[in-house]
Amino acid sequence: MVKHLSNSSISKYQMCPRSWRFRYVDEISAPASYHLVFGIAFHNVIEAYVASGGSLQSHWQKAWSRAMARQHDVDWGIKGADDIYALGERMCASKSIQNTVAGLADGGTPLIEQYIEFIIPGVGVPFVGYVDMILPDGTVIDFKTSSRAWKPGSGDDSLQAAFYIAGLRANGYEVKDEFKFYVFTKSKLEGMVIPTTVDERRIAFALDTARSVWRGIKAEAFPPASSYGWWCSPKHCEYWDVCRK
Repeated sequence: MVKHLSNSSISKYQMCPRSWRFRYVDEISAPASYHLVFGIAFHNVIEAYVASGGSLQSHWQKAWSRAMARQHDVDWGIKGADDIYALGERMCASKSIQNTVAGLADGGTPLIEQYIEFIIPGVGVPFVGYVDMILPDGTVIDFKTSSRAWKPGSGDDSLQAAFYIAGLRANGYEVKDEFKFYVFTKSKLEGMVIPTTVDERRIAFALDTARSVWRGIKAEAFPPASSYGWWCSPKHCEYWDVCRK
């Protein structure tokens, strides 16, 4: 049985309970998305840059090598590893992205990759996660790579922001209500900061969502997603063939 919940597992259950079952109960292996491999590598670049300085470009090759070493089976789609590596080089060379991350360490040394684990009342397993960064002033940061630019307010419905603020406070961290997404776009090679405020109502809604998902898991309710969702397609679902069989 599942030993914990996370933001990604809760999101996956909401999108498709059957796909959640294939991954977390049946433990059916599937190729990793190249978006995942790229995202891990680019996260590591930003964190290494903030922690030790240098340039984004100087950290990219090492970050990419580490990400590739962890993923031996990758679905590259119509792209290849060399194309994705070259995209990372272009993003690291982008003045917009460089300027976006340049001031992250100006106010002092931030906390990087903080592990959180806490119990949500009504959920029989812990919630776990890794928070990308906490600034000295208590602002929580999450890094995203995205195909497209985010619009202002795009983070206002984020369960992740609420889970992480709640989890950090449960672990004794003094953090602000402000949560910032640092979004790096692959199409226009831009960096942007999308702030959102997490109040008690948002936290309550996120925790209630986790309880609802847990009830579905305990009841072994794993219906397939609606075919009208963009994620229910052979392009976006790693379990498409398994599901259809």
